[in-house]
Amino acid sequence: MKRRNFRPTFVSIFSALLLIWASTPVNAWFADEAQLAFEEQWLPMLDSPSATERLQAVQAFYAFPEWGLPLIRKSLDEGGVGIEPWRAVMLLGMIGEQKDISRILGIIQNNPQLPRPEVWEGAMDFLRLRLNSNSKTHPNKLCWSSLILISG
Repeated sequence: MKRRNFRPTFVSIFSALLLIWASTPVNAWFADEAQLAFEEQWLPMLDSPSATERLQAVQAFYAFPEWGLPLIRKSLDEGGVGIEPWRAVMLLGMIGEQKDISRILGIIQNNPQLPRPEVWEGAMDFLRLRLNSNSKTHPNKLCWSSLILISG
């Protein structure tokens, strides 16, 4: 009997202490795990032969751009490591920031023989349009346009 009464009390006390003591380390751990998942799971899934997996990966990048954008930029800077460069620039065009316009433009100017040049130019144009307009684009429209771009 005593053991049964001890267990809920111990779990309750331990849970309360964990919530109070470990809020910052837990957040740091979660951020590290999320970044690792982006590198090892979501980025490679963008090149998956399955359209469902590609869509799931795009949705992950939309949901957490603070973890996905640095990885996309790093991939482009390293010449498309881990993903086809045109797929990375497509995502960058949809969720990127003002500073990414010059990055895309520089890559286009320095590499005239890029694969799928229409995607590179479209990503830069879409990014400009999205950043210049004050209204935000509806997320479903972005998902449909991402399906069109990543399907080929």
